[in-house]
Amino acid sequence: MKVPEMELLEKVRAQAEITFPFVPGLFYFREGPVISKALSRLKFVPDVFIFDGHGIDHPRGIGMASHMGVMLEMPTIGCAKKILVGKVDALGNEVGETAAIYLGNIEVGRAIRSRENVKPLFVSPVTRSMLRRQSRRLSTSCVDIVFRAIALGPHHGQQTASQL
Repeated sequence: MKVPEMELLEKVRAQAEITFPFVPGLFYFREGPVISKALSRLKFVPDVFIFDGHGIDHPRGIGMASHMGVMLEMPTIGCAKKILVGKVDALGNEVGETAAIYLGNIEVGRAIRSRENVKPLFVSPVTRSMLRRQSRRLSTSCVDIVFRAIALGPHHGQQTASQL
């Protein structure tokens, strides 16, 4: 997706046999190879990847987005619908409101309100240092990108998933 225009530049798909069992918290080992295969087909290389999964806000500190970032050697952000670890500061009900996600006393992501009166999205980068550097940007400019990517994603993802 091209920012700030929010223009979709390219879509790719891949099929592969799934060889790793479903194990909560270990999605990279099941889905990562297929995602990597699809991403290898990209003609345009984006500045950052947003994955439907977790970054450092993960029980092991390295979720799908973190694994993909390491393997791709690219910046990645995890955007999940459920929180796996930590506590969220009080979050307002207005669209675009954000609150820190803490694991102990360490900030590992941000909860972002995408619509009024709905559960927030949980956004987390690959590393804590990236969070420190990008915290303000993550909590403001990322909101629109994440919302649009998620709005686009389910339709494309369902089609792709049905072919796996």
